[in-house]
Amino acid sequence: MNEILKLDHIQKFYGNQGNITKAINDISFSVREGEFVGIMGASGSGKTTLLNCISTIDTVSAGHIYLDGTDVTEIKEKALARFRRENLGFVFQDFNLLDTLTISENIALALTINQTPVEQIEGKVKEIAGSLNITDILDKYLYQVSGGQKQRCACARAIINKPKLILADEPTGALDSHSSQMLLSTLQSINEQLGATILLVT
Repeated sequence: MNEILKLDHIQKFYGNQGNITKAINDISFSVREGEFVGIMGASGSGKTTLLNCISTIDTVSAGHIYLDGTDVTEIKEKALARFRRENLGFVFQDFNLLDTLTISENIALALTINQTPVEQIEGKVKEIAGSLNITDILDKYLYQVSGGQKQRCACARAIINKPKLILADEPTGALDSHSSQMLLSTLQSINEQLGATILLVT
């Protein structure tokens, strides 16, 4: 399998010479295509900082991060937003869904931002909704669906552009044990059935 993600001696420091905090201290690892990798650690151990560096939201102090062979630490700032849109999918703790949009519109948002032709959007949304068993709620609003259906909507939005890597930042942190298990099962099915590569921090 291809190596999708490679971290090479990543370091991230905050502060100045008199007071330096090492959020990430010399981390190296790789993720291959189709893997589901979990990074676990105590609160404040640098997990989210690591994810932010991988997603290009934050910059590293030293080292290199490669996504499918591209050194993301060398990408110019103007090109970063486009790089994220085209290569990464995100599942957040609170899912970041919009109350004023239907389930279908929430899923389609990623396509709209990527300027996908309008005539292609409906088909893509129905296809991904079918794979996650939420076709019957596409016309509903968030207040009309269950927590588990919201989770699957968020996952559908994350994978609809077929990103090279899905980043999940403590997605179960605000959920009860039953909802957490449901979300992990959804992510597992996305990984196994659709071949998505997932990096989860928890």
